[in-house]
Amino acid sequence: MSLDRTREDLMALGVLMARLNADGSYGLYTVSGLAIQSVAPVYALPGITISGVTTLPAANTFYTGSVVRLHPDNFVGTGVNPTGVFVVADALNNIWRPHGVQILWGNTGTLASPLATLAAAAKFNIGTDPIIPGGLLRADSKLIFKAKYRKVGATAPVVRIDLGTDMTTPANNSIVYGQTVSGTANRDIFVWAEVDFETTTTAFTSNRSQIGAGGADGQFADISTLLDTTANMKVMYEASTLAADTVNLISYSVEWAY
Repeated sequence: MSLDRTREDLMALGVLMARLNADGSYGLYTVSGLAIQSVAPVYALPGITISGVTTLPAANTFYTGSVVRLHPDNFVGTGVNPTGVFVVADALNNIWRPHGVQILWGNTGTLASPLATLAAAAKFNIGTDPIIPGGLLRADSKLIFKAKYRKVGATAPVVRIDLGTDMTTPANNSIVYGQTVSGTANRDIFVWAEVDFETTTTAFTSNRSQIGAGGADGQFADISTLLDTTANMKVMYEASTLAADTVNLISYSVEWAY
């Protein structure tokens, strides 16, 4: 078949073959000039069954740099990115890494109208707690936890972020972030806590707020209680001590950075 005939056949299908791109490469375009692009395959993590979705193969079955999308049903949590998470193959080490920072997040009202409020020690109700699925993390992975709190009143409660495999009792898990809040009324707290996994069950965290903490003792901590990157781990936000006062959680995010 001649090239001209092939071009005619393609145009009959609404496709123009092999147009030269500005960078010197070639691509397929529709007759209206729209680029024909491949769609990244969608996969499920091992151990998570999603109807009609294939389990993600090992990274070394792809070329290094190949990007695929994990189906959003892999993740549980209010505000989770509905497009799912993109991962890139590190075929040399046979692992998947995040393709850029991947974020689970949620907004819980405003300062004037907070939606997640505690007046006694308990876990904040943010709908469905975020879950980091087993198999997503590994030794050398990094998570970044962010949160905005407002403490109303003049007591000094303790606010915490917990991470671990106990899906029922927050206090049984590792403390990603924990700090006694100043007794000053209407104190605002912005949390940025980085968790670096050293093994599948141990990690290092910035255990107190890095803004306004003033270099106090206990800024960092090793964490290992009920951490396991091979199992599902739930993220929980709580006030572990609170009386005669109110704490509002305004927003939160969990960022998988590496």
